[in-house]
Amino acid sequence: YEKAIGLDPNLAETCNGKGNVYLKLGRYEEALGAYGRAIDLDANFAGPWYGKGNVYLKLGRYEEALGAYGRAIDLDPNDALPWNGKGNVYAELGRYEEALGAYERAIDLDRNLAEPWFGRGIALIGLKRYSEANGCLLRFYYLAKPNDFNQVISGFLQNFDDLLYAPLFVRSEEHTSELQSHSFISYAVFCLKKKNI
Repeated sequence: YEKAIGLDPNLAETCNGKGNVYLKLGRYEEALGAYGRAIDLDANFAGPWYGKGNVYLKLGRYEEALGAYGRAIDLDPNDALPWNGKGNVYAELGRYEEALGAYERAIDLDRNLAEPWFGRGIALIGLKRYSEANGCLLRFYYLAKPNDFNQVISGFLQNFDDLLYAPLFVRSEEHTSELQSHSFISYAVFCLKKKNI
């Protein structure tokens, strides 16, 4: 990684970037090591704490994820991403009210960040507030870039392998009609209601 980008391996930013690469590759222990090194180099850098939270979430180590996201928030309270991460942890734990609060804080900090709109929609479905969920998922649909949209949706669907209508969750540039997209989101919420999540 250092050779590829030509950066000093003793900089916190380089170690954080290395952790991000390891995370993307699914090499979680190496990611934790890189993030730990970044923290050792700069204890006030929020990025590696956010990265550690993402790793812990992937590993199902939810309390550690909450702690890491909390530390990132302490260091940079105006960054929406750790709040979104906290929401994801709470949603995984079925703690939908807490998830909703975290997602709403993320949205307050960055109204154009797509992911917390999706998370907020899922939390609202968990709370059986379907019409509000529909609006959030529609907002997510409009904000997300096609690749981000498909990545978030496919990650979510991994937990719902038997959802029969999964092909409806593919977004393309041609799918721009407001009526089509509204029907698409409503149908997605209907499918999730039938799943009883």
